[in-house]
Amino acid sequence: MNIHNYFPTAILEHQVAEELSDRVEQELSLHIDSLPYNEGFRGNVATDYYSESRIDIFNMFPELITEFINARNTYYEITSFRTEDKINCWVQDYRDETGIHTRHHHGSSGISGVYWVRANEQAGPLAFYNPNTILDYVEADDKNNPYRNMTTMFKPIKGKIILFPSFLNHEVLPSQDGVVRTTIAFNFH
Repeated sequence: MNIHNYFPTAILEHQVAEELSDRVEQELSLHIDSLPYNEGFRGNVATDYYSESRIDIFNMFPELITEFINARNTYYEITSFRTEDKINCWVQDYRDETGIHTRHHHGSSGISGVYWVRANEQAGPLAFYNPNTILDYVEADDKNNPYRNMTTMFKPIKGKIILFPSFLNHEVLPSQDGVVRTTIAFNFH
């Protein structure tokens, strides 16, 4: 008998240089209060996702867009998943511990990403869910068995980029009182 491990799912982490992440945080903080609230989230979250006048990340931070593209290029080298350079970006600000973004995915966009503009210790993790849903139907007794792992958590860290396949379910979990958490979410098409 043989066991083969098929269908791996790649998630890339990349830390942006401190000088750039500080500048993005400083300049973007001037625009955060203008973000509209939206019904698509739970709790105290503001976003320009549905807005016709999004914050212009492309002109404000071309170096950050280059970081997104370079991370995507590395992701491509590892996975051979090719996308165009066309990026759709939006800003999300989680204003207190009630702000969450329930389990969702970005459809068939291609490659999606999250960049933490700012985050403190109180910010809840970003959870990704195993695309293999077998544990929705059967039990697994061995808690150390890697096939049993249904979630992977990423702690929000200022200046970090996470890239993942757009189909992958994920959610922003609850934070603690005093949270600071602002992200730029994006899709490569």
